[in-house]
Amino acid sequence: MKKTLILSLVLAVFLCGCAERRESVSELLPNNAADDLDIADSPESLAESEESTVKLSREGKSLVGVWYNSENLSEEWVFSEDGIVVIDGTAHNFSAGRSLMRKKFYIRIDGERCYIDDFYGGCDKIAFQFGDEKITLLAADSAEFRETEKQRLYETECAELFARYPDNDGWTKQFDCGDIPLLADADYIERSAAQGVFLVSTPQELASFCWYVNTQECVIAFMQLTADIDLEGYDWAPMGWAGDHPFNGMVDGAGHTISNMKIAGFSDSGFIGWETFCYLGNISFADAKVQGGMAGIAAGQAIGGTYENVQVSGEVNGSSAGSMLGWDANCTKKNCTADVLVNGEKFDFLSFNDKEKSEIVIENPVEITIDDNHTVTRPEVEGYRNLGWVVIYNGEQVLDRNAENELSYTYFYTAPGEYEIYLNAFVQGQYVPISNTVSYTIQ
Repeated sequence: MKKTLILSLVLAVFLCGCAERRESVSELLPNNAADDLDIADSPESLAESEESTVKLSREGKSLVGVWYNSENLSEEWVFSEDGIVVIDGTAHNFSAGRSLMRKKFYIRIDGERCYIDDFYGGCDKIAFQFGDEKITLLAADSAEFRETEKQRLYETECAELFARYPDNDGWTKQFDCGDIPLLADADYIERSAAQGVFLVSTPQELASFCWYVNTQECVIAFMQLTADIDLEGYDWAPMGWAGDHPFNGMVDGAGHTISNMKIAGFSDSGFIGWETFCYLGNISFADAKVQGGMAGIAAGQAIGGTYENVQVSGEVNGSSAGSMLGWDANCTKKNCTADVLVNGEKFDFLSFNDKEKSEIVIENPVEITIDDNHTVTRPEVEGYRNLGWVVIYNGEQVLDRNAENELSYTYFYTAPGEYEIYLNAFVQGQYVPISNTVSYTIQ
């Protein structure tokens, strides 16, 4: 008798727990992020019933808002706090809850329960089963929705461009390419590539050159400006990007100006993103705004390039930011000027590295000597990495040669002119002179 009574009490408690408790959606989905229930941390009280409605949210982001079907981005879902979801223009009632028996969250739409398979990215994406159909919704403010929408836009608006000049290296999938694909003209690219030079006078033609450089494999391209270009109102993107796609072509501004260039969100950010031994000359950039990691108005990461008669003005922000160039190595800069705020402050150097080098002090410089045969000799050196001979000819660096195992060196070039030689090394993240400079003249 006692055993039967206990079983009856347990059954009664279980049946009470199975009754579905409903709350208004405004209670389920309030704006107060402090009350949010993370799906990974269910309260113990939920274990007392088979099913209990809960607020469907995660990391401070609730279901309330605008979503899009990942398979059909034109299909919009708008969840509101008053218990209404508008799907593709039609209103339905909805609520949210959790089934402890199936250990899944769900939403009810017009009474039909749809079990949620998973949350992703802090509730930026939700996958659930709606009848026999599996649906994935992307939050309108999520990065994945923006990327998916961008690719759909490219497929519809840029179909001919992608067909004739496909993105062979995946530039559009890895980066936000701004307005470049929407402006680029496949016919102009074909004509210009055939003649071997891009003659550029409009934003559309400049975008076409950028597209050609960034999507075609192993391209060495040449461009000449034939007019000033105003990029006001356009989201721009650099030429050349980190990985295996540097820009190593030539740009001649022919005395023209590119104004109001805006570039943001790249690890290598500037008119040129990443370059290896390119040429940029006779050009001005006015009122540019550049933001990124390695960032500069002319180039973000510059390796071995030549910059001649380049003038820049505007603002640059980044972790390795300079005025004309961001991070640079072995670049030639001739007759270049800058009037740029870098990270909000006046910047008196042309590159991030120039500023870093200016702050390095070499105590007790190495003493090198030169004889009548122009042979330079150094003593044994300790405490330095990557020793090198640097040769300057008529004001331009023409050689940076490893000197680790050379106590003496004679430069092979004997043309008339002024020569300077010094020893450099890798110090505090930069290559800087660590010796005196010796010089000679050949008549």
